[in-house]
Amino acid sequence: MVESQPLSPRGLTSSTLYGRSTNQEMLTSSDSTQLYEDELVFLRPHQSERVMLQFGKLLVIRNHQLQDTWETFDLTY
Repeated sequence: MVESQPLSPRGLTSSTLYGRSTNQEMLTSSDSTQLYEDELVFLRPHQSERVMLQFGKLLVIRNHQLQDTWETFDLTY
């Protein structure tokens, strides 16, 4: 199963040199992919990640403003 799929910016692919991982990903692109310094990369996960439990709440940011906070997975269920 594919752990995640790069969505944005278009043109990114997983590195075959480093392999796949559920909590980290090395992405590559061709010279024709326009990437800029400080640009965000968005991945669509296909597997829940236990590693998220090690972090605090997720912060939802829109237009540089904090919009909401989300709890990570709850193991008590």
